[in-house]
Amino acid sequence: METKLDFIYNKPVWKAWLGYRAALFLELGGKNPPKFATDYEKGDYTIGLDRCDWTIYRSGEVIADSGSENFEKMAKDVKVLEGLSIQEIKYLGDQKEWLIQFSDGTQLNIEFFPTGSGFTISKGEETFILNSTGEIQLEAQER
Repeated sequence: METKLDFIYNKPVWKAWLGYRAALFLELGGKNPPKFATDYEKGDYTIGLDRCDWTIYRSGEVIADSGSENFEKMAKDVKVLEGLSIQEIKYLGDQKEWLIQFSDGTQLNIEFFPTGSGFTISKGEETFILNSTGEIQLEAQER
């Protein structure tokens, strides 16, 4: 079954990094040089997890989660996603969370804060917003 998100399947993660607090970003696809001196190298596709709780599981064991008190350890632990490809992104309606399944069986679970949708996938000038009810909204970015 095709979904709006098939474009990101089988693309390897080449960079997993943390932003402010526990915001998690995954860069996929080709590498694009910074446009400005203060910018950073971005992927053709960027997954952003901000204002939500996330947990990385491998073989049922927690590898990293957004609730960690140790930022340096968390920043190192998210690197387990580098080199892996996304196999599936699905909404778990009974748990009201999203799941990203990776090529080696690693899973990234995303649970929303009551105040917002902090799960986005950017593709060029388009941003897909995945919300807490399982909907996927497309938002075009202004140039």
